[in-house]
Amino acid sequence: MKHPMEAKQHCEKIYNTLINRGYMISTQRKILIEALCEQQEISDMESFWMDLRQRHGISWATVYTNIRLLIHMGWVRRHEDGEVMEARYQLNDQRENEQSA
Repeated sequence: MKHPMEAKQHCEKIYNTLINRGYMISTQRKILIEALCEQQEISDMESFWMDLRQRHGISWATVYTNIRLLIHMGWVRRHEDGEVMEARYQLNDQRENEQSA
């Protein structure tokens, strides 16, 4: 896990990239990104989703769609181990050093 201040700064960089590309930062998207920045890695997508669902009412579709968007933008890397639920997702710290296109 990152230090809370580092995680917050990482989240801000992701928000800025999304906003610059025309995406809105909904409450659910913000919660998901904050959880990802705090954890740095999702080793079990179902557990990650269930936690967000229980605490914030976030749907599977919202989690899946946003993780795919973050992968597409280079903020998340997927390490495939088979099915979607078995893959590991990791926040891409290298993205911080790249220019936002």
